[in-house]
Amino acid sequence: MNRRSSLLALLLSLVFAAGAAADEVAAWLELHGLDELLAVHLEAQLDAVDGDEKRELVNRLATIYAHLLESVDDPVRRRVLEERSRRLLTMAPAGGSHGLRLALLRGTYRAAERTAENHRLRLADADDVEDAKATLKSLIPKLNRLLKQTDDHVTVLERRLSRATGTDAIVLAEEVEQARAVHAQCTFHYAWAMYYQAWLLDRPESARVAQRSFGELLDLDAQSPAASDVSVDLRATEPIARCILGYALCRGRVTTSAAADRWLSLLEHERTFAPLREQVPAWRLVILLEHGEFLEARTLLHDLAAGDEPVPLPWLRLAAVHAIEAANRSRFAADLARDAVTRLAARGELEQVYDLAERYGVKALGTSGFALRYVDGVLTYKQARDAHGRDDPTADASVVALYEQAVEHLDAARRERDAERYESAAPDCTRLIAWCRYFQGQLLAARDRFVEAAGLLSGDSAAEALWMAIVCLDRLVEADADNAPLRDELALTIQRFLEEYPGSEHAPKLVLRRVLTTKEVSPEAVEELLSIPSHSDVYDSAQRRAAQILYQLFRDATGGPRMGYGNRYLLVAVPMLVREHDALDPADGTVLQRLLVRSRRILEVSLNENVARLVAARQVLRILGELAEQDPRALAGIEPEIDFRRLRERLLSGDVDEAVAIADRLWRDARDSPWSRLASRALFKDADRRRREAEELGADDRQEVALIAKFGPRLLAEYADDPDALKDRAVLGYHAAVAEAVMAVWQRSADRAAGARALELFRRLLEARPRNARFLRSAALLAEELDDPEFALGCWKQLVAGLPQSSDGWYEARFHFIGLLAATDPERARAVMDQHRALHAGYGPDPWGARLKALDLRLQRDAPTPPPGGAG
Repeated sequence: MNRRSSLLALLLSLVFAAGAAADEVAAWLELHGLDELLAVHLEAQLDAVDGDEKRELVNRLATIYAHLLESVDDPVRRRVLEERSRRLLTMAPAGGSHGLRLALLRGTYRAAERTAENHRLRLADADDVEDAKATLKSLIPKLNRLLKQTDDHVTVLERRLSRATGTDAIVLAEEVEQARAVHAQCTFHYAWAMYYQAWLLDRPESARVAQRSFGELLDLDAQSPAASDVSVDLRATEPIARCILGYALCRGRVTTSAAADRWLSLLEHERTFAPLREQVPAWRLVILLEHGEFLEARTLLHDLAAGDEPVPLPWLRLAAVHAIEAANRSRFAADLARDAVTRLAARGELEQVYDLAERYGVKALGTSGFALRYVDGVLTYKQARDAHGRDDPTADASVVALYEQAVEHLDAARRERDAERYESAAPDCTRLIAWCRYFQGQLLAARDRFVEAAGLLSGDSAAEALWMAIVCLDRLVEADADNAPLRDELALTIQRFLEEYPGSEHAPKLVLRRVLTTKEVSPEAVEELLSIPSHSDVYDSAQRRAAQILYQLFRDATGGPRMGYGNRYLLVAVPMLVREHDALDPADGTVLQRLLVRSRRILEVSLNENVARLVAARQVLRILGELAEQDPRALAGIEPEIDFRRLRERLLSGDVDEAVAIADRLWRDARDSPWSRLASRALFKDADRRRREAEELGADDRQEVALIAKFGPRLLAEYADDPDALKDRAVLGYHAAVAEAVMAVWQRSADRAAGARALELFRRLLEARPRNARFLRSAALLAEELDDPEFALGCWKQLVAGLPQSSDGWYEARFHFIGLLAATDPERARAVMDQHRALHAGYGPDPWGARLKALDLRLQRDAPTPPPGGAG
């Protein structure tokens, strides 16, 4: 038992030690698909059972090993499984082990098949081919015997099924189906083994036997098989599709290529098993080559090359080796050989060309014409590249000379009369000449040839040529920065590349280069950068630049655009931050600083009131918290800023108490920091907003008023030394809000100190806005209660003079004005009241009418009594 099996057995012993029953363990292993472990578990029980129970266990193991042999690719594990399978077969009953026997033979067959297909491409040496022939000679009788055994087994089971009833009939029906499936698989492999023997040993009779077996699987009429008899639906299954292929190949061995092609054409139907349908051209090429129809094979290869997809390398090699071997006997074979070899060279498959030259000799590849010259040029170019060994231009004279020899061969190839026959290779000469000039350091000449090649080539090859023209121009501009024509040509070539090849792997580099060069800050630049795919080498650089531009756009914008730029920025920046954090090396100070800068920007944007992306903000705050835990110095110098961002996040989350606690901590520890002032401003503005909302709803606003009264003065302290501060409408609004809040505190608490602070604020406000009715009224009420009747009287007087008569405010001001005037000049107060009574019948609307009337009665009552007797 190998080490793997020993470990599996040990695991099982631990399971048993835990008290699990054997059947429970087997059921659990089977449920979880642990077939190899299940096999070890069941083998351990073989010695403990006998009779029917043992036969049942052996049959079950045979099924498991057959499945394992199909699924294991590792050769060492496969050998171990084969040894255990053969050991099991010594205990297995005949009928129950057919699947396992076939699985063992199938492994032998596949090794022979692999060698045979390598030989078709001339990739197997002679000894391997002889071994494959010997393997097939030994394998076919074994498959034949198993075929007879499985046939007999099916017959026996079918007889038993015809006599069975009830549950026995159901069980037997399932066994019959399984036995038929094994028999069909055995027939399938027997047929293919016979085909490979027919081909490798040139035995037409073996091909006829194989054809009959394939026909049996396809259910064809043995006397007059017709391609139309094969159901379209069945072609969608891999086994049937491979049977059709086998039948076609056998027909090709014993009849004509046309007869074989009629069957092969069945596989071109759109509902055919797709992987095999895609291989039809290769098998058609095999049949044509076997029949020596090299002109037709060349036409097929030409048609394939004209398609959208490149011809697979094995197909080119297949055509090349078979055509080379027949070149001395057929002009068409020689043409096909040159064509296939040239296409291999044009694809850069120089190792293939070397192998063909070594296997068949250089002369076998051609003696004249474009193909020979081209291959000489390609091989010389390869020799120069090997000697060069680098990707930048060289000054080594010997290497430069090798490149020059390659140019001579390639130039000669382009001048050959038959060059136009090679539609892909001829333009490739220009491309390779361009590369030679580039590696020689002749950048202007290389530029010209690359541009020329870009016009001759197509697809990726054209894109690569134009890209190299850009590389040449870039180097030239770098060496001569004042050369305006070269700079313009470079810009135009880049623009052309992006227009013609936007999907190229180089396009992202050019997009990034253009944006960085122009230093453009625009939505269009962002779109270009974000179009760069994630698999590009410059993806991270493009994302960083896009984030920088979006951040700048966010800061410069207002309103709706600002919110849009902010959200877009977060979509780019947050994933970048997460990637940087995951890959962060704490010792790399540069990367840490970049991460901190990005974190601060993300917090600024995400916590902007127009953006408010709290999930993003919390993610960044979590990352910063982790950094601080790992190294308390990581956030040195920016702690107040981060605290302010935490405060903003708490405010936007509705956690006012925690926001207040953070602001108080900042005020205590970093009072002079701008972040402390911003914290006070944030809490003030948030409280003021909520106070106005509460006022509109008629709700309790005491908490909001208290916060304004607390944080407002901290905000106003910023303007204490600026005599012109109140000329700013916003600053004036701050002062007004604080004054009103402090006044509300005074009204609710009767705190004279609060009242005095409020009055002082309103005095400052009146200096800036002396006719403001709201400021005058508040100042008047405060002054009247705080023993400054003269100032109060002046404020009420201005309100009486300035407010519309008959308004509530005017009546209020009139009442307070007359009342204060009565204390200092009763006579004048009575005169004013008399005037009021005469002009306003009933004194005015309530509540001020009633108050004015009561005041009039008091003035009359307090009036001095006239002296008795009058004048006489």
